Amino acid sequence: MTHYKKNVEKFIEDSPSWLKAAYIAFMRFVRWLLAMTGLLLKLDRLSQGSQRFHYLRSLLAIHHLDDMVFLDTPWWTYEAIQALQMHIHQLGYKPVIFEYGSGASTIWLAKRAAKVISVEHDMGWYHQLKDKIPQQVELLLKEAENGPSTSYGSHKAPNLNFKSYVQAIKETNQIFDVIIIDGRSREACLKACLPYLKQDGIIIFDNSNRKRYQQALLTSGLVIERFYGCVPGSPFKSETALLKKAR
Repeated sequence: MTHYKKNVEKFIEDSPSWLKAAYIAFMRFVRWLLAMTGLLLKLDRLSQGSQRFHYLRSLLAIHHLDDMVFLDTPWWTYEAIQALQMHIHQLGYKPVIFEYGSGASTIWLAKRAAKVISVEHDMGWYHQLKDKIPQQVELLLKEAENGPSTSYGSHKAPNLNFKSYVQAIKETNQIFDVIIIDGRSREACLKACLPYLKQDGIIIFDNSNRKRYQQALLTSGLVIERFYGCVPGSPFKSETALLKKAR
């Protein structure tokens, strides 16, 4: 990882919550201003045919689910999105997908999958999303329990236990073509999901550049392909990894 990447990662991880809230409020103000002047509609049209304008438009969609659904994109790097689209195309059929961490990606995946099972830990977000998802999506709510856990913890919530969230995939009694890891307790999710991934299946692991994920990734026994670049909705570049079983 380059010095620049390390600095960006550290800045994102260490930024106080008030700074992130201020950024979101500012971008919402910019969105409102563009909407009032009619420029948002113009940007909407431009975003449909250009990745550059698509990215610019996505910056105004942070924490705005309807906008992200309109833009038809998950919050992974553009190259990783393209890699997953190519994998699905090469399958020749619509895949069955399991997702840790629901959101705009859930709706995006549903358009390309036979079935999506998505697990969410946040009750408020679960209720906001469930009325927007199509019929081929099964949305599971698995809230965390109080008490820290060394095996099922989360960096963002160190006093909570995400065991039921991590192990939700075991309740499905299925194997999956694609597994998305983009929520809480990602290291534990990676370990738990491996028996439920098809031999030729893939895992999308978001924010794979974060230091705390490296041991889990490198000891997983999987082949790792990393995609670093722009992420819809984020002013900073990041990395999304595509993981495969060794052949």
